[in-house]
Amino acid sequence: MKDISAQARSPLFALLVILTALPATGLSACNLESVPQALVILANQVPETGCVVTAGGGASKIRSQGQLDLSIGRSYSGYLQVENLFPELTELTSFEGEDIRLDGAAVSLQALEIVHRLPAEVLSDAGFQTALTELNVPAPGSTLTVPISGAVLPGESTVAVGELIPANLGQALRNFSGLALGVEVGLVVEVVASGVRGDGSVVKSGTFFYPISLCNNCLVAGDSLQSVVEAPSEDDLAADTIFAYGEVCEIGADVAVSNLFCSLFRPGSASADDCKFNRCLGSVAGTLQCPSDGQALPAPVVIE
Repeated sequence: MKDISAQARSPLFALLVILTALPATGLSACNLESVPQALVILANQVPETGCVVTAGGGASKIRSQGQLDLSIGRSYSGYLQVENLFPELTELTSFEGEDIRLDGAAVSLQALEIVHRLPAEVLSDAGFQTALTELNVPAPGSTLTVPISGAVLPGESTVAVGELIPANLGQALRNFSGLALGVEVGLVVEVVASGVRGDGSVVKSGTFFYPISLCNNCLVAGDSLQSVVEAPSEDDLAADTIFAYGEVCEIGADVAVSNLFCSLFRPGSASADDCKFNRCLGSVAGTLQCPSDGQALPAPVVIE
């Protein structure tokens, strides 16, 4: 018979004995938020070529803070590297997987719980407050839930993709009167990842804090103005010219575009729009809201 006396003296083995002695319904119903978080958001990952992310956190670059140019974009997506630090059963005991076939530590990710922290100057702005009501945007400070998917095995990581600034909030922020050219306003997004373990237990990460700078026309490079105002050639409008400053996975987020992008709204073009054209060139008067932006945007779900 195998001697397990050394295992019995191990604190981890004792913990396993206690957990396995619990009623099945009690363990599956417990909420592991009360223990030190073993689900961790490590960083916001920079997408690779083709705007893909490597499951398991294989990309070498991370982004410590974001930038959203509201003159050309209104949403910001995060590519969050999430790690599962729950130990595998074989780490707790000497039993091999063939002896105990239980993988209850695997986590199926379900949602990002998000809170936006905005500066007082934005929260007190009348235009912003009016837009929140008109667009049915939950008040900043509310906890929103953004669905995500993916599974992460113990000791491994994966990437959860979700909107950190949803489009309806971005559109409301376009109504803030203080976002003039050259002005940047910072907000902080607080993010918690939640999921369910294989044994049915609810798990949540600690809070991940991610700062995002809001700006007006800071990600539009002004090097082709004459071509934009006049009729640009097909060569001017080639993708490798418009997006010459890096691979753009989301217009207005983090990576600059050439102002040739603005020619999409140039008077006389198929999608002509004077307001969007001037906004893109940084010459709009007043707020960044255009009548053609539309208001039929989905609202995030508020956690009560």
